[in-house]
Amino acid sequence: MPWKIHVIENAQAIRAQCSGSVSMDDLEMLAIETSYIAKEHGYDKVLLDLTGGTLAFPSQSLSALLDVYAECRMPVTTRIALVLGSEDWPQSFATVLSTAKQYGYSVDLLAEDNVKPWLSPLD
Repeated sequence: MPWKIHVIENAQAIRAQCSGSVSMDDLEMLAIETSYIAKEHGYDKVLLDLTGGTLAFPSQSLSALLDVYAECRMPVTTRIALVLGSEDWPQSFATVLSTAKQYGYSVDLLAEDNVKPWLSPLD
């Protein structure tokens, strides 16, 4: 899975855009990279845009992303958002939200048209 990381300085945010098949290993590597960049530069928002990719695992398994963030000691003040293609929207986002609550993370599941407002700087 190739991905591109975009830094949005004025919003203190990172946007990772994925394409192709997204395996669990790819997701874990992406989580490690975004965690490192967020911590290194003090960014408080991380958006993973998976609309250009196809999940090669059940969407409920996206909660593993939060396990990696916790292992990498991503600050719990970091806001996290996921943007999925319509075919990947989980039947139940409950597993991801439960894992987020366990670690203390704030996670949003966004539609593509909500990305720009979510990335807007907080005043």
